Amino acid sequence: MMQPPPSPDIRHPDVVQLAQRLNQLLDHAPSPLFAVDDQGRITYVNQAALTFLGYSRPALLGQSAHTLLMKAAEDGTPVQWEDSPIRQTLLDGQARDHLETVLWRKDRHPRHVLLSISPLRQASRISGAAIGFSDATEYRSLATQLHYLASHDPLTGLLNRREMMFRLERAIHDARKNDHRHALIYMDIDQFRLVNDTCGHEAGDELLRQIGNLLSESMHPGDSLARLSGDEFSLLLLNVSLEQGLDRAETLREVLQGFQFRWEQRDFSLSASLGVVPVTPLSNRGIALMAAADTACNAAKDKGRNRVSVFKQNDTGLLRLQGEMQWVSRIQSAIRDSRLILFAQPIQALSEAEDKGTHFEVLIRMKEDQDQLISPGEFLSVAERYNLATAIDRYVIRQSLAWLADHRPLLELLDACSINLSGHSVGDAPFLDFLLETLERVNVPPGKICFEVTETVAIANLDNASQLFFHLSQMGCRFSLDDFGSGMSSFGYLRTLPVTYLKIDGTFVRDVAQDATDRALVSSINDIAHLMGKQTIAEYVESEAILKILREIGVNHVQGHFIGAPRPLESMVLGR
Repeated sequence: MMQPPPSPDIRHPDVVQLAQRLNQLLDHAPSPLFAVDDQGRITYVNQAALTFLGYSRPALLGQSAHTLLMKAAEDGTPVQWEDSPIRQTLLDGQARDHLETVLWRKDRHPRHVLLSISPLRQASRISGAAIGFSDATEYRSLATQLHYLASHDPLTGLLNRREMMFRLERAIHDARKNDHRHALIYMDIDQFRLVNDTCGHEAGDELLRQIGNLLSESMHPGDSLARLSGDEFSLLLLNVSLEQGLDRAETLREVLQGFQFRWEQRDFSLSASLGVVPVTPLSNRGIALMAAADTACNAAKDKGRNRVSVFKQNDTGLLRLQGEMQWVSRIQSAIRDSRLILFAQPIQALSEAEDKGTHFEVLIRMKEDQDQLISPGEFLSVAERYNLATAIDRYVIRQSLAWLADHRPLLELLDACSINLSGHSVGDAPFLDFLLETLERVNVPPGKICFEVTETVAIANLDNASQLFFHLSQMGCRFSLDDFGSGMSSFGYLRTLPVTYLKIDGTFVRDVAQDATDRALVSSINDIAHLMGKQTIAEYVESEAILKILREIGVNHVQGHFIGAPRPLESMVLGR
């Protein structure tokens, strides 16, 4: 029978020398470290820990670590031994890592640290624990920065929509629990588009920053001020009556009316339309309150702008709001249950040289009970209004790319699959990451995909659109500007966007056979597009007469019911 190897003699000179060497290494290690026995008393502490804590070694050895060093908070509240993570490790033998706590220096200054505790074993029992720690100041600073970035608008430094909705839900909870009253204000700057369009986005950004500063100066303790999007702001006022909320809104309106914005020797006078809604124990959801405040703001615009309007329960807008909230639930349910059905409408080339295979646009319908199909015109505007458009876009992209992946052997017969992107998606930074990740995962040739963005969305989100277009065009994706000409904007921005197609606004196309003005507009857009190296697509082609005029003008592609009605994507056949 084999005998176990003899235990090393701890008195042997080699063993003693090794132990001394290990002790020196630990003592000179850059990371603070101390050890405790099975009762939590300090048995060892290295030089880095002594320097960090400001103690001498004799002052610490033999002392109880949890009463001497560890406190629950900066006020010095002691950690009870029963709750000490050191005791928990000594009891269960489980290591604990990255525990954020407070250690106290000899000079009574608290130091935030990340604590790691490892059990020490002798034979089969736990004889103590080794405890290492690091300064958590940088970690806490980074965590604070990340929280700030997640909850604030990067342009103005104000709260963002996400944080405002969180605070609004908290205010609703407070109103219900404590029978308090609060007020929510929704604000829209009346002249912002004038500044943005005449002086450019740099001027628009500077205006928003100045407005943010101006509004911040009028805030009271406890108020929350957020930039929701574009030129829309919201304010949450705590513990105020509706009358006080209206007074505050009127004060803000006067402040903005008295403000002048100066840009490159030009002065702009401003005003704002504001909507106010009370937050009471009867308030339901934050999204409904925000929509109600938006409704009141729109009422102020309808009445002539530069005024304050209050949302009342008997307003006609309430019926619209209630209907929209029902649509929100139906849209969310349709996405969750995969009841958004993809359709495809063909886009036809008007010359053999342009005919490079099947080209179609993906459209959607909502499927409800008894297989009823609801057109997108009934629900897309609500989806845009309640921030559901990006969720729909993600759904359509996943389904479309999955269909293309299923038809990979036939993709050589496909010229382009056009997928629409909403303004919310173009302006949403994480959406680009989603697109890049999804395209890489499905492994469909990017050159077969064309993303459609309306002209107004591209201009309103020009910086984000440029970044989106650049990254995806680098992969080979194509882009189409939909409803082109509706904004009658300068063609100059086209030079900065890698756009393949300009889809001429259908309002010009539908009457092109009868209206000489529309015919001239279509012809002009087509000519300028060709001069800039872009191809044109005319939508709303509903008759032979319209098609004939478009051939004469020289439009590259056509789309409409005369060319082909939308049909389920699953029935689409790839081929020339």
